[in-house]
Amino acid sequence: MIHRSHRVAWLLPSFLFLAGCAPEMSEEEILATATEIHQRVITIDTHDDIPFNFATEEVDPGVRGDRQVDIPKMTEGGLDAGFFVVYVGQTERTRENYEKAKADAVRRHSSDGGGDVSRQDRVGVLSR
Repeated sequence: MIHRSHRVAWLLPSFLFLAGCAPEMSEEEILATATEIHQRVITIDTHDDIPFNFATEEVDPGVRGDRQVDIPKMTEGGLDAGFFVVYVGQTERTRENYEKAKADAVRRHSSDGGGDVSRQDRVGVLSR
C-alpha cells in the first residue's frame, strides 16, 4: 500500500504531465479537477507569521480577521495544518538564550500561557 505522503509526492508531477497530454480542458473542468485533488490531499502552510498579541482578544485566531490566515479561513479553504511562526527578539546566540526564547514562545502561545484566547480544540504548540 502506498503511504499518503508518497501519493502526494508524485501526484502533482503526474497531474502536470497528464494535463500536457490531455485534450484542452475548459476552465470549469480544470477547477473541478483541482478541487477534487485538493479534497484528497493534506494541505499544509509551512510558514505563517503571527503578531506578538496573537491568541489574545485583539488577535483571536478563531475569529475571521484582517490577517491572511485564521481558523475560519483555514477551514473554508481546506487548509489542514499551518505552522505559525512565533517571533522572539534577537539576543546573543547562546544555549541559555535559545532555551529562554523557546520557553517564552511556548508560554505566550500555549493554552495555559500568556494568551487570553484558548483554541485547544484546533491549535496546539509544537516545539523541540
